[in-house]
Order: sequence, then structure tokens, then C-alpha cells
Amino acid sequence: MAIRLPSWIGETLKRKAVRQLGLIYSSRLATAVLRFVAGVVVMRTLGPALFGQLTLAAVMMAIYGRLLELGLTTTMVRK
Repeated sequence: MAIRLPSWIGETLKRKAVRQLGLIYSSRLATAVLRFVAGVVVMRTLGPALFGQLTLAAVMMAIYGRLLELGLTTTMVRK
């Protein structure tokens, strides 16, 4: 037996959900734009050679971090 809500409650919830979804996506868009601007500023400041080194170091750190997390998380959960 399902509980039926009045239609105005459903419409209010839909409006709130759409508004919240809009806020989430707009914040993600703003974050992406700010990251892009920060990347351009860093790139213009460092120049091509140093920016390439920075990018390579960041990629290597990300890969090594994922590899380290692979076994450590499982081991921590078991103990």
C-alpha cells in the first residue's frame, strides 16, 4: 500500500530538486572555470618548460598515489 502525497507537495519537491540541481551544476561550472583560469595564470607565469615539468610531476604523483591506495585501503579495511 503506497502513501499518496497531495499534488502540491510533489510539485514543491520537484521545484526544490530542480533548483538544487541547478546550484550543484553551476558550482561545478564555476569551479571548472576558476581551475582553468588558475592554470592559465600558472602557465603564463612559469613558461612552457617549467609548466611541462610541473604537469609531469603532477601526473606522476597522481599515478603513484593511486597505486599506493590500491593495496593500502584493502589492508586497512581487513584489520
